[in-house]
Amino acid sequence: IRRSVPASADLACFPEAGHLCGAPLRHGGELLGGLYMTRAASERAFTEDDAGALQRFADRTSLVLQLARQRRTTEDAVRARDVVLATVSHDLGNPLGSILMSCMTLLRDAPVADRRRTRPLLDVIKRSAERMRRLIEDLMTAATIDSGNLSMAPEPVATRALLDEAARLFRPLTESKSQTLEVLAPDGLPDVRCDRERILQVLANLVGNAIKFSPRGARIRIEAACDGGEVVVSVVDDGPGISPDALPHVFDRHWKGGSGAPGAGRGLYIVREIVRAHGGRVWVESAPAQGTK
Repeated sequence: IRRSVPASADLACFPEAGHLCGAPLRHGGELLGGLYMTRAASERAFTEDDAGALQRFADRTSLVLQLARQRRTTEDAVRARDVVLATVSHDLGNPLGSILMSCMTLLRDAPVADRRRTRPLLDVIKRSAERMRRLIEDLMTAATIDSGNLSMAPEPVATRALLDEAARLFRPLTESKSQTLEVLAPDGLPDVRCDRERILQVLANLVGNAIKFSPRGARIRIEAACDGGEVVVSVVDDGPGISPDALPHVFDRHWKGGSGAPGAGRGLYIVREIVRAHGGRVWVESAPAQGTK
């Protein structure tokens, strides 16, 4: 049939054959193949209506074939990305861990005279390594979210201790910018049931953004309160704020707060997805020149 009726032919019906009908499978100008039907000589010949129906079916088949090809290409790309991310996480995570351990050892055990001289440099190395570790963690988390495999291990966690730990992680960075970082929470806050490491990642992204976008000398607060049986945690800064037009997009996958903003735009997207996975809600309140909460 392919020799008698080339797949490149535009005609869907071949009256000279009578009992042979074909249609090309095309998409976007690309020839994907051909679709043909035959009938025994004892049956009626194909009509123009048959040819039109076959061509319509071929058009739909072409679209399905193209979608299947695109899906396979996407799946291959996702698998390749996951392999690269796993390799990056492993190959960079180990040396980063060694750098952090070495810095903490030097900061703790070096002679006092040497510590005064080297501490500023060691602090820079430690903060940079911690920042790289958080970036790798965000890459892996974003990939896990995209694949629909974000896992949670919830357990009862002391709320105030969790907030204090998040603040402790970032105090060296705020001190380097002459900023203050406070935890404002009432006594007797109830425990929350959550994945501790995931919520620390949420707080790290929120506090990191507040530090990044706030000027030197700014005051940053991690606030918590009980509201109707829920614990509401807020990160508040005195930064430049966000315009009303941008507010609906702050949790989008690649939103960065403007083309010149630093970062890859994953942080708030990760925050939203982790909070949603816990059954919680996240939102932003902000206005230009009035900070963000």
